[in-house]
Amino acid sequence: MSPVKEILPSAVSHTEAQEFLILLRSHSVRSRRNQTASLVGADGSTKELPTALYDLLVTVVSILESGSGVTVVPLGAELTTAETAELLNVSRPHVIKMLEAGEIPFHKAGTHRRVFLEDILTFREARNVQFNNAMAKLHGIHEQLDLPD
Repeated sequence: MSPVKEILPSAVSHTEAQEFLILLRSHSVRSRRNQTASLVGADGSTKELPTALYDLLVTVVSILESGSGVTVVPLGAELTTAETAELLNVSRPHVIKMLEAGEIPFHKAGTHRRVFLEDILTFREARNVQFNNAMAKLHGIHEQLDLPD
């Protein structure tokens, strides 16, 4: 079984996702009274659902309810340059330039470049921090110069 699991929006109807999301979100209200969510197995056995898994389930159902699909990939997964480009929303040639410049660590599988998902996410987070800092600096300059909005 592949460690990557993809759920297309068509796998769950909008109504089903909406109803399930309402049920999941109603737990948030109950959790204030020290109640936890539980899963019930096919044999009737129950198991308390850890908060992190509950939050993940809410996130997945929210995405499906909005009409988008979800892909679950382990952090240790290796991605191709094309998959990396898609995740970073840049072109594949640009990814190759970033890899060769040492901006993102990679290794080769034969002649093909492979990037660990963790490294891509670390790079993307650093890029987002850099972007937010630049925007804050621009906002400060805007305020300093008292420019109109």
